[in-house]
Amino acid sequence: MGQQKYIMYAILMIFVVGLIYLLYKKLFPGDDFENLSANSNFDKSVDSSNENKINGKSFFISKCAPCHNPFRDGVGPALSGLSDRGPWNDLNKLYNYIRDPESLGKDKYIDSLRKVYGVKHMAFPDLSNEEIKAILRYINVDY
Repeated sequence: MGQQKYIMYAILMIFVVGLIYLLYKKLFPGDDFENLSANSNFDKSVDSSNENKINGKSFFISKCAPCHNPFRDGVGPALSGLSDRGPWNDLNKLYNYIRDPESLGKDKYIDSLRKVYGVKHMAFPDLSNEEIKAILRYINVDY
């Protein structure tokens, strides 16, 4: 009877891990982040330096991907077309906002995002301009 109990727990654990894996793949499909430059939504040039691509990808996945997807809305808005929306045509405003979301003060566009998504953008004061540029290059947003 004791061995059967452990076998049932093992089967249950495998089932739970499988469900978690499927949920993760559903929420964070790997294809969206593997080869963004191949996506037809982005015809803009990509920096050819491997270092920038690797850093941009790792920074994007660790800092941005939990809330953003380049192609569709999630916890936060999709990032494609970023430079055409709100105050983001000014790169310095974008840098400041990423580091400190309160830096722009009252802004109608940011207020509308907060109403739609119900959350404030997280602050990333540790990101440098070059790291932010690497993220933008990775998702093919040119400035």
